[in-house]
Amino acid sequence: MKAIEAGEITVEDPREKRLKEQAAQEKAEKEWEKACKAAKKAGKPLPPKPKPIVSEAAPPPKPKAAFKPAPKPAFAPPPAPPAPGMAPPPLAPPPLPPKGLAPPPLPGGGPPPPPMAPPPPPPTGLAPPPPPPPGGAAPRPATAPAASGGGDPQSALFAAIEARKAKQEARMKAIEAGEITVEDPREKRLKEQAEREKAEKAAAREAKKKAREAKKAAKG
Repeated sequence: MKAIEAGEITVEDPREKRLKEQAAQEKAEKEWEKACKAAKKAGKPLPPKPKPIVSEAAPPPKPKAAFKPAPKPAFAPPPAPPAPGMAPPPLAPPPLPPKGLAPPPLPGGGPPPPPMAPPPPPPTGLAPPPPPPPGGAAPRPATAPAASGGGDPQSALFAAIEARKAKQEARMKAIEAGEITVEDPREKRLKEQAEREKAEKAAAREAKKKAREAKKAAKG
């Protein structure tokens, strides 16, 4: 750096050097073309073409090493069979059954297992339930009467349901015969709303009329 600052060493910009070489090359090619034209007119042989100016370039990059695949692992041979004189190791014996349980039957046969005991008979003193009727409907179990003496509550409930059902059927028949008119609640609500709007409009007109009359009376 000190030598460069002192002017002992001159550092040239590579770009400027390349431009200068390019300009010199173009100048030499133009001069060669002129010399070729003059030689053709004079009938002389053409002069040799100037060699291209090559600057001192950096050394070419080293070629990349070729890709080498990884070596395949060697195939391990299967284990050698045992020698003919050596027997394979014996198998482990089966586990023993727990205490208190009978051992399983032998696979080769043996005495059959004892027959299963029959189910116990029904307790004495109770009659078997009666068979269902042929119609398919099971008989309704009889319930004990209520302690208050008012009768069977379940029967009273069934009687109330039957009475309500009969009342609904009678109402449906009356509707079909035209004795009872059933009005749609939506239509009823719409009618009431229309009547209310009509009454409000009539009240507004009446109020306007009264206001006009009062205004006329005040002017007179």
